[in-house]
Amino acid sequence: MKSLRVVRRHTKPEALVLAVMALVLGLGCLATAAFSGAQDAPRGMLVVIGLLSVTIAVALVRSTRPVGPAALHAAVVLLTLMRGLMVAEAATERGLLLSALGFSWMAVYAGFFFAARVAYAYALLVAVVLGAALLTARAPTDISVWITISATVWVAILILTRLSARLRTAAHHDDLTGVLNRAGFFIEGARRRAAAERQALSVAIIVIDLDDFKRVNDRGGHAAGDELLVALTAAWAASLRPADVLARFGGDEFVLLVSGPSEAAVGALLDRLVAAHPAAWTAGTAMCRGEETLAYAIERADARLYEAKAARRDAVDRAHRATRKLYP
Repeated sequence: MKSLRVVRRHTKPEALVLAVMALVLGLGCLATAAFSGAQDAPRGMLVVIGLLSVTIAVALVRSTRPVGPAALHAAVVLLTLMRGLMVAEAATERGLLLSALGFSWMAVYAGFFFAARVAYAYALLVAVVLGAALLTARAPTDISVWITISATVWVAILILTRLSARLRTAAHHDDLTGVLNRAGFFIEGARRRAAAERQALSVAIIVIDLDDFKRVNDRGGHAAGDELLVALTAAWAASLRPADVLARFGGDEFVLLVSGPSEAAVGALLDRLVAAHPAAWTAGTAMCRGEETLAYAIERADARLYEAKAARRDAVDRAHRATRKLYP
């Protein structure tokens, strides 16, 4: 017997959190409409807002497809407008303040899940909606409510957008070198690949592995190895185009995504990397094919890298054997 899943597996965290907020708002409105002792409470409006909020919550977690940005923004705007209506129609000063404080949760959501400029736009929307609601409010109020709530919203968004940006940077960038890490590469790489496809440009994946990196650590310790990696990535980054994506996948392995290259252009790029820093390395290259994933293209490039390393070791072994014959 299959268990019933309330939330679909593909539901994104931002959709789930917004669904919880909408559900809490909806259930709160329905409970107030059912149990409020105030004779002039706007029960009809509360029931409508409650049912609509619960519907939004269910739609966010039961959608057959992942909820896109447009649907999320539509839900946030609708919930903001409904909360403004609750402020305007509140029968008591207490109800007005409780409804107005709910705008702070919208600020927390926008500040954490949206880019800074989008979050600032929502802060402005909250200030405008709250101001209009207070101007037409049934319950007694004054400008101090608008100033306090608006200031709270702006402060929350300013703090959370900066904190969220720092968290994303830490999650997607390598601590040592500052370039993207594996997770960051796949996010940024997918974005750059989509942009290249829109312009009908080809995309190349280059996997790079340093030669004899273990010897550097053995001779100078891990500090020497770290110093080499930092200097190397800085030199490479300076020689790449803004559209190129460089990432450290771990240890001494790097992956580079280049859009719009021909084989000659890839060769020229590798020559620039060679000239940028004297460290020895080996590379494997693969052109992304049609619908294949970046991960599969990386596997193909990695296979070519190991073929190149094997060929290099064979050449070194032949040279050593030749030397022993000349100088037995």
